[in-house]
Amino acid sequence: EAEWRGLIAEVRAVTEAHLTYSANWDGVERVPFWDALDVIGVQAYFPLVAEAGPDGIPSSADLRAAWQPHLARLEALSERTGRDVFFAELGYDRSETTHERPWIGAPRRTTPSAAAVTLQLRCLDVAFDVFEEQADWLHGGFLWKWFVPGSRRGGSTDFQLDNEAARGLLSRRWVTASR
Repeated sequence: EAEWRGLIAEVRAVTEAHLTYSANWDGVERVPFWDALDVIGVQAYFPLVAEAGPDGIPSSADLRAAWQPHLARLEALSERTGRDVFFAELGYDRSETTHERPWIGAPRRTTPSAAAVTLQLRCLDVAFDVFEEQADWLHGGFLWKWFVPGSRRGGSTDFQLDNEAARGLLSRRWVTASR
């Protein structure tokens, strides 16, 4: 803790930029130096365990309900520290288990199943709802990930958001959010 506080002080001496630290979702409450930072950063790969619906995947309502205990913990942390929360990473792979273990990429394959694509979109859509519903203490986040064409990882299917279905969802939700 002393080393982190020292580093934060050194950075503050040379910049007025807002500072954060990105804690993993399961350790965010154990960071002892949030008071030295401007915002709580969290890698938001929360397990959203929910029963499968008639289409074989959880419904949006069930995914939203699965978010609630995580949100309650984050809101309590925000209140306790006086700091807002920011999702430093949030992403869902095209996997049929992405809601249960969003930190794990899908096995390499050329074409994800229709259920995996639907689940990725449903999880992302619910995440946008979470942003909107918790706007008094949750101030957005970075989506994981979008590879630059031609990059070393540009051919990977792991956590790929650069696909037609995801682009459509992101475009629709960002346009709605900007109104």
